[in-house]
Amino acid sequence: MVKSFGFTLVELLITVAIAGILLTVGVPKLSSFLQDSELINTSNRISTLTTFARSESMKRGQQVVVCRSSNSETCSSSGYFLIVGLDANDDSNINTGETLLKITELVDSNNVSVFFKSLTNSRIVFSSKGTPDEIGTIEICDSRGKNYAKAITLNIGGQLRHYSESERSTISCA
Repeated sequence: MVKSFGFTLVELLITVAIAGILLTVGVPKLSSFLQDSELINTSNRISTLTTFARSESMKRGQQVVVCRSSNSETCSSSGYFLIVGLDANDDSNINTGETLLKITELVDSNNVSVFFKSLTNSRIVFSSKGTPDEIGTIEICDSRGKNYAKAITLNIGGQLRHYSESERSTISCA
């Protein structure tokens, strides 16, 4: 009698059925995990850049601006870039020819929206002492709405604080 190696058709079908069930359960959770990661990544990127700008303003003794940009060179009220630059002429803006310190993409995809609340023209201006010219909130939202959104608030001392889950009800995502 010859010994055979391998799987029977029934064993193979059962294995495929179990794999299908696991994928059906796991894929939606993976999708949600990826969306959460994208929100957290964007939130951390904004925090890091804003903290860098505050530090540079104190180190250099000069006004530093963090702003949105559509062309990664000058400030605009919208755009997918966040830039940090020295404000040589103290007009609270990064103009052509002024020194750029850092440039980053604000979001990795079109699935995330960023809203600057109470921050004029989507920008933060730090004085030479590291204090912002105004306080406000930055909201980071995706298609799931405010129940999953992240928010960062900027206080008068220039420090950032991330909203807790209990504070999400105050986020508007608009």
